[in-house]
Amino acid sequence: MSPASTPGTGTVLEAPAYRHGARSMECVIDMSALSGKLLFERSCLPAPDQLDLHVDGAQFLAIVRAGGEAAGV
Repeated sequence: MSPASTPGTGTVLEAPAYRHGARSMECVIDMSALSGKLLFERSCLPAPDQLDLHVDGAQFLAIVRAGGEAAGV
């Protein structure tokens, strides 16, 4: 699976709205635990309460779950 097709990156790009536009997208990526990772995986994402600062956390995580199931993650 290429990094562009992993659930994390797909979700970041598919999220319907960011509360503060590109700055929120950047914050979600910055808050993610990516140190030492080769792929942006579901486990890298910040906690739901942190996500809620920048996106609809429940909706965002639903997209992650749907993508992960489709990708076999």
